[in-house]
Amino acid sequence: ARQAVAYEGPAPRLVAALKDDRRRRLASVIAGIVTAVVPPPPQGAALVPVPLGARRARQRGFNQSLLLAHELGRSWGRPVCDILVRVREGADQRGSGATARALQASGAFAARSGAATPSIAWLIDDVHTTGATLADCARALRAAGASSVGAACFARVLHGVPDELPNVLSWAPTSPPGR
Repeated sequence: ARQAVAYEGPAPRLVAALKDDRRRRLASVIAGIVTAVVPPPPQGAALVPVPLGARRARQRGFNQSLLLAHELGRSWGRPVCDILVRVREGADQRGSGATARALQASGAFAARSGAATPSIAWLIDDVHTTGATLADCARALRAAGASSVGAACFARVLHGVPDELPNVLSWAPTSPPGR
C-alpha cells in the first residue's frame, strides 16, 4: 500500500474531522495531499473504496473512503468501482491491536454479487493501520477475478517502523546540501 503521510501530527485530527465531525469537504483536501505524494495507479486501474458496514454507514451518513475514491478518481483520471461490501459487521477498530484487527477483518469483505470486477483494482482508504482490512479486501477482489490489487491511503500508522514516510502536513523543504 502507498500512503501520503504518517498518521501523526495533524493527520489524525484531519481524519477525525472528516469522519467524526462529518466535514465531507475535507475529502478533497485529503485527496489533494494524496495526489501530491502518491503516484497514480497504472492505466486501466479502477479505484475501489473500502466499504463500511451498514450500521457505521447509517451512523456516519457517508463512507469516507468512497468520498476519497471519487476525489482521487477525478484527479488521477481513473474510474471508481464501488463493488465491495462488508458482509460481517465488526466493532470500531480504533485502538484495537493487530491481532484483534486481523480477526475482525478476516472474511469480512466480499464483492457484490454480479458486479463486474476490474482486472486492476486499487483499494482506497483513509488510514492504513495494520493492513488487515486492506488484506481482506484484496482477498475478496482476487476471489472475484481481479488479477492485480494495489492500495492507496491518506495515512499510515507507524508501529515502530522507522520514520520513512513523509508528513507533508508539517513538512518544510530544506535546501539541498552545499547550498
